[in-house]
Amino acid sequence: MVTPTGDKNKVELEVLKEYGLRYSVLAAWDDNLRDQGVMVPASVSKPLERVRVMISSGCFGVSEVGADLNRIECILMNTATSAGQDPDMWMETLAECMGPKANIDAVEKKIGFPAVKTYFNRFDFSGACGGPA
Repeated sequence: MVTPTGDKNKVELEVLKEYGLRYSVLAAWDDNLRDQGVMVPASVSKPLERVRVMISSGCFGVSEVGADLNRIECILMNTATSAGQDPDMWMETLAECMGPKANIDAVEKKIGFPAVKTYFNRFDFSGACGGPA
């Protein structure tokens, strides 16, 4: 667990913000696939919710959050590919999320799925982790 103090935690908070955007794109991709009638494995919903809580709390290290996001990304990519869809746009967008210049409006415009901003705006990013350790 990470406490919200010091430079290390400031860097981790910035990465968690990037992960918040990445989560938002993954959640929108999940919605998009389901809206198109694609059977997304049940192994996506609970991990997505768990990652949302992990990011929101600010109490988990970026390696934990990143590992879960990677697993979800792989499942969605395999699901989309198996359904005959090209995941390139989503994968490119996910790559763009992981940088200091990532922009929620640009991401949302690129993929044309307004749920991205809705998902992202649910995060507080105050860095609070239940108080001092």
